[in-house]
Amino acid sequence: LVRGLLSQGPVLAGGLAAWAESPDGTDTERLRTGARGFRTRTVHRPPQAELFFGLAGSRLAVAFTTHDTGVPNPAPSPFAVYAGPRRGPFALRGAGDCSTSGVALDGRRLLRLAQPSLCPVPGSPLTTAVVEDLSGGTARFPLGVRAEPPVALAGRYLAFLDTTNRAVTVFDTTARTVAYRVPASVNPAPGFDLQADGKLVVSRRLSRGRYAVEWHS
Repeated sequence: LVRGLLSQGPVLAGGLAAWAESPDGTDTERLRTGARGFRTRTVHRPPQAELFFGLAGSRLAVAFTTHDTGVPNPAPSPFAVYAGPRRGPFALRGAGDCSTSGVALDGRRLLRLAQPSLCPVPGSPLTTAVVEDLSGGTARFPLGVRAEPPVALAGRYLAFLDTTNRAVTVFDTTARTVAYRVPASVNPAPGFDLQADGKLVVSRRLSRGRYAVEWHS
């Protein structure tokens, strides 16, 4: 059972479900996993943090930004990403970058959104997508826009919420350029997913609480 407010997920891969929950309804979240016939378990609980995660096959990635709750409207502090077998242990995969957060997995490849220098402030650098092969090797893709989660990674393509253009943007990592954009609301963020041929499925909010699901390529 979910213990508190369900804030993300659930996501299912290889018979394992993962979700993020907030026990007290605040920004403090914890990541829990469970499988049919087995007890649920807490796999990560960062203190005073906003948490994002990705799940693919036997791999699990966890990202979080910690918050200074002593000041109004605090900026995120340095960002950390851990990845590893879904039952642990996890290895630190990214730290020191500030990020708009959001992670995604495609097999053994990990996508994260990062700011290459300081924490986001007005006039700060635009977002860079970092794609890391967990077996070794990292590629960085300057996106030329401000990107926010959710994010997706599949084959040569990645997708993200593009707040500069108010769209879901699909980026071709082989050509290192935007493949296409789909206009979308920024708040609330749309749900979407991506497959390896670049096709995108995205939800669009209509009037009076109605939604449409659309396919794009």
